[in-house]
Amino acid sequence: MAVLLWQAALRGELSRRTQALVAEQARSTAIADNLPGLVFGYRVHADNTRSVLYFNNRLSEWKARFPRFNVGDACEAVVELVHPDDQRAFLAQSRDAAETLCRFQHELRLLAADGTWRWVQFIITPSPDPLPGRSVAGVPLGKSQLHSRGSVVWHGTLIDVTPIRQLSDQLHASERGYRAVFEGSRDAIIIHRTSDRRIVAANRAATEVFGFSRDELVAASVDVRSARPPLGLPTSEGDNSPA
Repeated sequence: MAVLLWQAALRGELSRRTQALVAEQARSTAIADNLPGLVFGYRVHADNTRSVLYFNNRLSEWKARFPRFNVGDACEAVVELVHPDDQRAFLAQSRDAAETLCRFQHELRLLAADGTWRWVQFIITPSPDPLPGRSVAGVPLGKSQLHSRGSVVWHGTLIDVTPIRQLSDQLHASERGYRAVFEGSRDAIIIHRTSDRRIVAANRAATEVFGFSRDELVAASVDVRSARPPLGLPTSEGDNSPA
């Protein structure tokens, strides 16, 4: 009777743990499928062969955009798709990650199916496989030894950040255009904070009108109510009051 009760309790515990595992897997899948990029995992075996472990539902989208990219490819294969200007840094960082088993994060341009270069962010984290042979004579192996003696699982995310890069480029171009107009204006322009009236920027014409350097103007304050010249600038007598 005791054996039967023990078996029933064991089956009940096994059922509860199985249900919890299934629920956790469903949550993990839902999270991965809702991420904005490709999520994947692959194993690099001790003999350097590779096997794909999992990927989210964006694989077909990525294969359509980058048909020559394959999950689990070695860096030497991926680098053929990388922009020439980004290849050296990509190879150096990916090889260092493989040697030290450290997280690899890098942004580079990848050749797309339409022949354009798209910015892609690689985030890949290695995890030594929990397999037998993890110690020698009771002494734990180091990371490099683990890599040479056993397999390593790599968990990765690829995100197409081209829209973000394009927006950043547009903002920089807009800023350069604004700066050109600001500096090229013949009228004196001063920008100040409303909270304390401190000048935060002044163009070249402002330095000529007020007779102070740009650094002196930026260190001063302005009376916007009476449209006076900057206040707080030392005079020859050391007086900081307005004229």
